[in-house]
Amino acid sequence: MKNRHYGVDLLRILAMLGVCLLHFNSALGLSHIDFTSYPVSRVISSSEHFMGMCSVNIYAMITGYFCINASKLRVAKHVQLWFQVAFYTAGLFLVYYILKNAFHTELAGCSFVSLLYPLPLASTYWYFAAYTVVFFLAPFLNRGIKALTKSQLQKMLLFCLVLMPVAAVLRPSFGEYVSLDNAGHSAAWLIIMYITGSYTRLYPPRFKKQTIILMIFILLTAMQVIVLFNDKNCAGSTYYYPPYVFMSIAIMLLFTQFEIKNNYARCLIAWAAPLSFGVYLIHMHPCVFKNLIHFFASFGEVVNHFWFITLATSFLYIVCSFIDWVRMKLFSIAHIKELSQLIENKSRNILSFLQFKLERWF
Repeated sequence: MKNRHYGVDLLRILAMLGVCLLHFNSALGLSHIDFTSYPVSRVISSSEHFMGMCSVNIYAMITGYFCINASKLRVAKHVQLWFQVAFYTAGLFLVYYILKNAFHTELAGCSFVSLLYPLPLASTYWYFAAYTVVFFLAPFLNRGIKALTKSQLQKMLLFCLVLMPVAAVLRPSFGEYVSLDNAGHSAAWLIIMYITGSYTRLYPPRFKKQTIILMIFILLTAMQVIVLFNDKNCAGSTYYYPPYVFMSIAIMLLFTQFEIKNNYARCLIAWAAPLSFGVYLIHMHPCVFKNLIHFFASFGEVVNHFWFITLATSFLYIVCSFIDWVRMKLFSIAHIKELSQLIENKSRNILSFLQFKLERWF
């Protein structure tokens, strides 16, 4: 527990809550509701949309923040994630398949065979697919990051975080050549965020909390003004949109300065933070997400009030956390951790054998 940064772990929880709000607000169109009819809800829902877009960047930066000092590739940990993904993709499908007649649930066009292997759901679980690439490149990224001087790393980040996104926004076709197409849903963009998070760990910028909060407020206000004058969210849905990038970094810097000393708060954060990935897998499962949207839409006009979707999403987050906690207990009973370690050991033996053969041949 002593090596944990509880402020960043708290941010991990809030970032996943922001992702959930982003998904539900976008699916229900709440960030585009009529301002004259629902002025407060329009402003707050738009703010939740902005913060949700930032949350995806923040989640990737947190990975870089914690992994920059990792000495070796922990394959077993990633194998456990694959077991977790397979558990939810197949398990939730089976639950909905069993209950579809009793509760009239929809299977969202999924088949059991496709759900056994996570990659067919790459469009749904795109983050996990992209993170897999980042995970295996992490040891090489870490060596490269540490080999650069602070000045060199700053110049590289300046290019990646400012020049590339601005060029992609002004000229979308540019994104095709730098892997910034697909609105930032790519391993390339997560790598940039990984490097950014690593930088905040290696060279913590010295900004006062008040200055960072003012920066966040100015960016949020500026984007609200743009939206109010354009009848739609012209910021779009690109994670590399410059205001999103700057606000993501500002929020990350703010929480790296948080010191949580209350033992009860620390215990709660330490319990909830590892469950955040499970929340992502559960709520974004095709069967779960589609039925939840239909359920929320059944409430009619009340959905247009920001407090409804905010409270409903918060409650759903808590429920998903408890579900994933039960999953962790089941994995412990099934010795998934030990099985994952065994798979890692066998994989390393096979790779060593192949490397030995290649050295002999070449």
